[in-house]
Amino acid sequence: MRRLADNGGGDGGLRKALRLFVVAVSALLVGWVVTTADLGARSPLLETLGSPSAEAGERRAVDLARLRLLTRCVGFIRTNYVVPARVKPPALLIGALRGAENAVPDLMITPDNDEPAKVKSVEVRIGDHRRTFDVGGVSDLYEMNWRLLDVFEFVAAHLPADVKSDDVEYAAINGMLTPLDEHSVYLTPDAFQEMQLDTQGRFGGLGIVISTRKGLITLVSVMPDTPAFKAGLKSGDQFLQIGDESAINMALTDAVSKLRGEPGTKVTVLVQRKEWTEPHSVTMERAEIHVRSVTSEALGDGIGYARIRNFQEDTAQQVLKHLSDLKARGSLKGLVLDLRQNPGGLLEQSVEVSNLFIRTGSLVITEGPAVEGKPQRMRQEYEADGRAPFADLPMVVLVDGGSASAAEIVAGALKNDDRAPLIGTTTFGKGTVQVMYEVGEGALKLTVAQYLTPGDISIQGVGVVPDVELIPATANAETVALGSGDDRREHDLKRLLEAFGKVAHDLPARIIRHLPPDESEAAANDDDPEDMPLHDEETFRRDDSIALAEAMVKAMGTPTRAKGLAAASTELDAWARTQDMRIVERLGLRGIDWADGPRQPSASLRVTWTVDGSHPLTPGAKATLRMTAKNLGVDPQYRVRVVTESDFTTLDGREFVFGRLEPGASLTRDVVVKVPTEAWDRQDRVAFHLFLGENEGPAPDPVMVATKALPRPRFAWGVQVVDSSGNGDGILNPGETASLLVDLRNDGEGAARKLLVTLRNKSGQDGVFVREGRFTLSDGLLPGKSGQARFKIELKRAPTGTTPTLEVGILDLSLREFLSEDVAIPVSATPGPALEPRSEALRVVRDGVAVRSAAMKDAPELFFVPAGFNLRSDGRVGDWWRIEIEDGRFAFVRSGDAEPVAGAVRFSTLPLSPLTPNVVPALDLRMEELPAAEGKVARLRVT
Repeated sequence: MRRLADNGGGDGGLRKALRLFVVAVSALLVGWVVTTADLGARSPLLETLGSPSAEAGERRAVDLARLRLLTRCVGFIRTNYVVPARVKPPALLIGALRGAENAVPDLMITPDNDEPAKVKSVEVRIGDHRRTFDVGGVSDLYEMNWRLLDVFEFVAAHLPADVKSDDVEYAAINGMLTPLDEHSVYLTPDAFQEMQLDTQGRFGGLGIVISTRKGLITLVSVMPDTPAFKAGLKSGDQFLQIGDESAINMALTDAVSKLRGEPGTKVTVLVQRKEWTEPHSVTMERAEIHVRSVTSEALGDGIGYARIRNFQEDTAQQVLKHLSDLKARGSLKGLVLDLRQNPGGLLEQSVEVSNLFIRTGSLVITEGPAVEGKPQRMRQEYEADGRAPFADLPMVVLVDGGSASAAEIVAGALKNDDRAPLIGTTTFGKGTVQVMYEVGEGALKLTVAQYLTPGDISIQGVGVVPDVELIPATANAETVALGSGDDRREHDLKRLLEAFGKVAHDLPARIIRHLPPDESEAAANDDDPEDMPLHDEETFRRDDSIALAEAMVKAMGTPTRAKGLAAASTELDAWARTQDMRIVERLGLRGIDWADGPRQPSASLRVTWTVDGSHPLTPGAKATLRMTAKNLGVDPQYRVRVVTESDFTTLDGREFVFGRLEPGASLTRDVVVKVPTEAWDRQDRVAFHLFLGENEGPAPDPVMVATKALPRPRFAWGVQVVDSSGNGDGILNPGETASLLVDLRNDGEGAARKLLVTLRNKSGQDGVFVREGRFTLSDGLLPGKSGQARFKIELKRAPTGTTPTLEVGILDLSLREFLSEDVAIPVSATPGPALEPRSEALRVVRDGVAVRSAAMKDAPELFFVPAGFNLRSDGRVGDWWRIEIEDGRFAFVRSGDAEPVAGAVRFSTLPLSPLTPNVVPALDLRMEELPAAEGKVARLRVT
């Protein structure tokens, strides 16, 4: 079975060793997957996706050696990939091995050459086992597959028990796909199931959009007439608990999974709201939620507005319904169709939406690789079916760099069939088609074709250019930026090697800069990626682009693009003049003369550039970029500005706005930048673009700028359960609430600026319940210094499975140094002996006695003390003395290791901080000279 699909992006690679700790800031719809699935034809699932049984798990361990899934993917690549010339078996083989390497911490792949085409052998090391495999001379995908089978038979035999074999194969498949293109990817079963929900537009859930704020699952918006709406939930509410599980620091995808379910089933959440003194428990019955891919508004004066967020299975029906409703209300004399930030969707729906507006002509063409034995490519052209109930409706289309794929099909059809003008910025430029092949419980999404807009125009890498380009400008106390309109689009990614159609090189008919109103919302906290305003997607906001499109539609009076642009020229001129006057006035307040003037055929300008401040640049510090422009000619020059271009975002897109420059005069402009604290050592080329109005002049010479990284911290840590309110033995029992202490030490050379420590449940309902899971050390940690984070946890019931684990995360909010680690929590289904209060002076009877974190022999050591060391005890717990090491914190010494001492005793002093047994390893990278016979000059040695 297969599904036709197309995606705006995705890499599918699995991270190695440490999982990323930086918490996602993006909002996620319950039951809705963030990744975009595009260009699909509907077909039912062949099987239900669910959790694998133990027997299935054993089967998959064997399948890793057989590469059952990868082998099937190889077959699809061989027969269907869009550009056969990109299918280079050596590169795909190395990619598969690298993908597996990223999934298995103990696995290391060492090819004998850096260029895949020249690799003859690879050394594979996993744990203490190693073997060299011959992979040279691979010229065919099937031969590549056989070589991989040999390697993975070896890997499977020595795979660590804590690594899932199916995850390794998923990673290997995605590594193999990496040399092809960004949109060919293997979707894991969970991702594939989510993609199905994405395209279907319906699921069982509550009807909410959620995000993560300060470690809490937070409602962004509530859809009308849904269970959450009826329960009275509203934007800003936070979930402390979902079912029986803590939602503190819960991963967004986990929260989605737990909140979604079969319609008719119930879920209980504990809700916190600012206005409430106590959290409220709310039980809701899940219902089938229909995601609105289309919204509409009446703008007034008979003009309607419709926004298409994506193209799912019922999008065309939704558009028809919304426009019919607007028409019935007398609000459809003209239409503003908003395709901005629309990542795409189903091919058939983009065709159906186009059919609503275009009566005749081509809508889109898909072309694939040539069929074997035939010289021509596979080609299918979608023609308008003639219905077009809104073919005579004057309309304007809004697009931007986020309009991709299926959205570009609609935009390209409306523009190239002369149906409607486009305004905004150039679209993303995604012109490839993917087919979804079900492979195992997941799916291979493979690029098999390119689509062309009417006229056989390829948009791959270039996008659809609007008729009227709108460029937002900024002019405030901190920043002056008039913008170039270049957003990150598909051309910034790897492009396919071949294009199937001609590429349009058209330019906008008009370029208009505009000054948007000042944003009233508070800026996000740069130190915390979660601390940003919530944006309710359900709320309509009339912006400059909508206002201009509305004015154009009112003036057009025609359903054709060219005539509409001509009819609206007066409105465009007036709007452009108004915006230009606003920009001139705003820049005047900054001392910049932005008045326009005649363009001179020859301009002679000299531009010099310096950095005022430390060089190399210092992360965390401000630097002043200074540029001076001198007019060497005899005529004044108007609207002079220079824009930087660099791979370093801090130095990229910086604008030096000079304005009017008289003959012989020179002006100096400063731009102050803050170098990111987390920046590493780097050397960056900075190029310059000189503009005179909209015309680009000769480019000044580029410069090189160095940045020197700050010394980095390196974290060591340990954890301890303190159950002072329970039986006090350091072991968590059912019903006990305890503190979890995380001791931190900075073993690095640099200071940690501001530390965020989090605690997250990893064991589901069978594990520990996190009540407080976020702690900030605002003062950070200097090298060699220690600190402590304190959390609150509870064990509600005895665990029935494995030892409960929690994930401890440590993030330096300034340097972005992070780690995350699973820690086992000492638990016991039955409480141990109660504390027997006894005030005793103890003397250690031998050297090297361990002072442990709990009354159990395998508990982590907090200190080691010598013979004769005197300790104060407040009681016994079975065979253990309990020692108070600080206010409210205890440790334990086995009774045979210390004995009571009579009389006056001078108590010994424990170290200021306990041992921190877990530590991030230090890597020392050095260049090592090799003998000339080795054929290389040097290699990197890791110690």
